[in-house]
Amino acid sequence: MTLPESLNQEQQELLAGSFLNDLTDDEANDVQRLLAYEATELEFDELELSAAALHLALASSELGELPGQLRSKLVSEGEQHFITPRPRPHVDETNRSFRTNVMSRREKLAWLVTAVSCVLLAVVLWPENPTLELSNSVLRQRLISSTNDSLQADWGAGTTPFEENVSGDVVWSTDRQSGYMRFVGMPINDPTVEQYQLWIIDPARDDEPIDGGVFDITEDGEVIVPIQAKLEVIDPKAFAITIEKPGGVVVSTQERLPLLASVE
Repeated sequence: MTLPESLNQEQQELLAGSFLNDLTDDEANDVQRLLAYEATELEFDELELSAAALHLALASSELGELPGQLRSKLVSEGEQHFITPRPRPHVDETNRSFRTNVMSRREKLAWLVTAVSCVLLAVVLWPENPTLELSNSVLRQRLISSTNDSLQADWGAGTTPFEENVSGDVVWSTDRQSGYMRFVGMPINDPTVEQYQLWIIDPARDDEPIDGGVFDITEDGEVIVPIQAKLEVIDPKAFAITIEKPGGVVVSTQERLPLLASVE
């Protein structure tokens, strides 16, 4: 939401002054003339809504820190707006001090509403902003708490277990067709040599397991990996991890199956 583009700078500042309730009598008459047209009344309503959006934006603590590039851009534009000299209408010298102070406040309100509107839009549409990305850990917990059908199964030893103990679990929601694998102590793999692959055993769909995606373990400790089921899952009974060639396979021989999680 932004200030209406159909209004010039002086008209925008008059409307901002009306919102601040600091108009002179002459300026109030000018605003009334603006509001005589139905289209302008709608624009004035938009200004009030923009101001409300500004208030909510500044009061919100959930948006997180703005990206550095966006913050710098807004600061730069704000400085340019307030510092760069612009031609001003003739003002009577006796009222210059009063009008300078009033118009400064209006300029700031008009610019600030527009800037914050841009910020809100940028925050929503900033998919690559690392400060706004949610970790797999948070997404996993949200899936558990926000669904009624989520199942959870612990990893156990498969037919060819790892030498070291590996723990963790798999969480899955059939309604959401989404899930996460959690591993603790999983050996780091070299993706140029071999990769891990998840298989979802779902007899209700097919005798063959469903490919749940190829993935790598690149760090020690706890690692959470999203499930990428290639087909719709109906009623999973177990989840298995195999070790395959780079890129994975369409059908696994299951010669190396170190982990298995059975659904009770």
